[in-house]
Amino acid sequence: MKRNILFIILCFDVVFFSTDNLMADEKNSDVFVLEDVVVSGELTRPTKQTGDSLYTGTSVTKEGIDLLGTPAKTSVYNVLDILPGLNVESYDPYGLSGTDIRIRGLKGAYTGMTVEGIPNYGIMGIGAREDIYDMENMESVSLYKGASPADLGTGSGNRGGSIELQFRRTEEIPGAEFSQSFGSKEFVRTFLRVDSGKLPTNTSFFGSYSYTDADKWKGKGDLGPRNHFTLGLNQQFNDNINIDLFYNFNESERHFFKSLNYEQADHIDHGDNYYDHYNNNLLSDPKENINFYDYNRGKFINRDFMSIIDINISEKFNVSLKPYYSTENAKYREGQGGFPVVGYTEKKKSGVLDKIRDLERYGVIPELSFDIS
Repeated sequence: MKRNILFIILCFDVVFFSTDNLMADEKNSDVFVLEDVVVSGELTRPTKQTGDSLYTGTSVTKEGIDLLGTPAKTSVYNVLDILPGLNVESYDPYGLSGTDIRIRGLKGAYTGMTVEGIPNYGIMGIGAREDIYDMENMESVSLYKGASPADLGTGSGNRGGSIELQFRRTEEIPGAEFSQSFGSKEFVRTFLRVDSGKLPTNTSFFGSYSYTDADKWKGKGDLGPRNHFTLGLNQQFNDNINIDLFYNFNESERHFFKSLNYEQADHIDHGDNYYDHYNNNLLSDPKENINFYDYNRGKFINRDFMSIIDINISEKFNVSLKPYYSTENAKYREGQGGFPVVGYTEKKKSGVLDKIRDLERYGVIPELSFDIS
């Protein structure tokens, strides 16, 4: 018993003196002080906060859109991927085959989108059409996760938030902007914009065109071509009347990606689950031909015309009118494992479903504002 007590005391002394020596060495060690590091340059602000604390909005500026590169050129959701609290998933690296978004856990179908306060939405499926703009023509993209400004239309709803797009107006001086991009999977994108500058008649306008195409990254098929036109015109009649006109046209064709089932997604690294795709050729079994790649494709055409008419009746009273007209035409095919046939009571038959969308939206958004101070 005495030997055990003696051994414990010796161990305690060793630990105590070792700790004391370490502390002494630490006190005597040299102290290094780093000099100031000064970084100079122009500050780039890819995002900015709204000034009113009531709003929970954040804007991605044109500088931010440029920083995000190619994926953000054709997709609004990919632009917002720079912001926290969002989950953005694109089916391909170039944003040509569709992009999903979740804001505060809610799907993008529950998020409203407006362009200059004019709603953007459709049906089949319900939600905003986020891939019908060339983002080079946008000045900013704003996201409101909570309370939204009263004058912000929400389109298909704002449970997940509201997105607002602002067009990039005509430049003050004449000029042209051109960009050419290439990438893997035969990716190519050409963009051209021409600005008139301010004319003697107080008129200014711009026009842009882009062409984008790429191959699918798995399986046979294309993600294009995508042809896009944007036109903008501004006319100031005097100090009291200002008119903006915008026309947006987008036509895209693409083959779809084959979705994974739960078992494949749960074992993504097993076999060829990750690269599972539609069949490259027709097979002898007709039931299997619902998975033929060329039976799963679509063509989508969107046209948007909008105008903003601002009239200053007095210094404190303003009237704004926003007439708009939008159409969407789509024809696409999807292979279905089974769907009901009218008058057929047996087991559901497999086949290829042809779908057509023919949508039309139009209206006028009036706004009155006055200062009572």
